[in-house]
Amino acid sequence: EDAKYCSLDCGSPVSVLKNSSASALTGYLVMKIQKSNGSAWSDREIIVKEGSVRTIALGEQLDLRKIWNSQGAYIAKESGKFRVYVALLNVSGAVFVSGFREFSVQ
Repeated sequence: EDAKYCSLDCGSPVSVLKNSSASALTGYLVMKIQKSNGSAWSDREIIVKEGSVRTIALGEQLDLRKIWNSQGAYIAKESGKFRVYVALLNVSGAVFVSGFREFSVQ
């Protein structure tokens, strides 16, 4: 069975979460693959789900590609439309900030 390797390059040299707010960001990082079913996205695989609080200082950049690749990235075993979804959850579990990058596997 053919598999496609997805690293978090997102078409740019660096994938980062930059803290441009007025203070430090504190929360839990979540990185996952979601698959489109046509009208919604469903989780296919969770790559990172931190159990410890992370603090991103004012002006700091978090290298998402490094974290993604250190966790083994993702190997798609089926075709379809997918996306890499990344979120920083606040301490209550609500999404503080999020982003995604879509890709297709033939």
